[in-house]
Amino acid sequence: MKTLTTLIVAALALFAAPPLVAQLQKPKVRAITAFVKLDRERHAAQIAETLGMLRKGKAAIERTGYDVQSIRIVTQPFPDYTRGLTPAQTLAFMRQYEALAAKEDFVANIGPAVLHATDDLGNVARLTEILSHTKDLNASAVVADEHGVRWEVVRATARLLKEVAARTPRSQGTFNFTATALVPEYTPFYPGAWHAGEGRRFSIGLQAANGVEEVFADNPGNAEATREKLAAAMSTHCKQLEQTARAIEKDTGWTYEGIDPTPAPLKDVSIGAAIEKFTGARFGSSGTLTAAALITQALQSLPVKRVGYVGLMLPVLEDARLAQR
Repeated sequence: MKTLTTLIVAALALFAAPPLVAQLQKPKVRAITAFVKLDRERHAAQIAETLGMLRKGKAAIERTGYDVQSIRIVTQPFPDYTRGLTPAQTLAFMRQYEALAAKEDFVANIGPAVLHATDDLGNVARLTEILSHTKDLNASAVVADEHGVRWEVVRATARLLKEVAARTPRSQGTFNFTATALVPEYTPFYPGAWHAGEGRRFSIGLQAANGVEEVFADNPGNAEATREKLAAAMSTHCKQLEQTARAIEKDTGWTYEGIDPTPAPLKDVSIGAAIEKFTGARFGSSGTLTAAALITQALQSLPVKRVGYVGLMLPVLEDARLAQR
């Protein structure tokens, strides 16, 4: 009788308990991003090898039940591998590279026009021409580092934005560009992804705003419980993805740089809506900064190899709720 009573009590407790962390829906993988040191003379073979790794990695991740939205390739700063070309030749190469990306279905990033303080500002003008005459190439410029703001790069970047906006349909050429400050190397997210190494490395970026919303809806206003549950939920997924990434590393010889668990939104998968579930009010109301802090704290506590932003991303042009607000 005692055993039967114990079983009944345990069963009732199970039904009354909140959903287990492991039952939270799986986030999508926004990107598997490869970093390549491009050699202009043999770039086709390099890209083919890189795509072999990326497609193998995508298949491995999808076998574990995670959707992969895109595969991406980031080169070192483009002035390195276009050195010696005329502006017309540079543009011709970039158009060829863009066509290759479209044919092979990967998202291309040609790196920063300016990475170091000593870099030639003329590269920003060259990037202006590239962005004005292509549709899908991503790029950036570093406008600040640990030594401070580089005002001359800020001014050059402002000119780039004004010209590209005027010269592309609906000003959309600017959407493939970003000015960055203190963005870590090997971040998987675009357009700010960059590297200056030897290549043959990869990282993973998530699109996990839906998971944040689910946790926040279950724990409105309770900061400590929400932080703990979010960290536990993200840990479950990130550990699984890292296990797969390590297997990809071993299988392909490409170095795994880490995972960026930043809950990137995408239109109706909204981080703004998630935060409103926690605060019970419009984004920007009392409690918004608390929600921002607990998201960042939870992500930075994850027991996996982390890379990139690892924090809160609020892109108004990619988040329907933030745009509405």
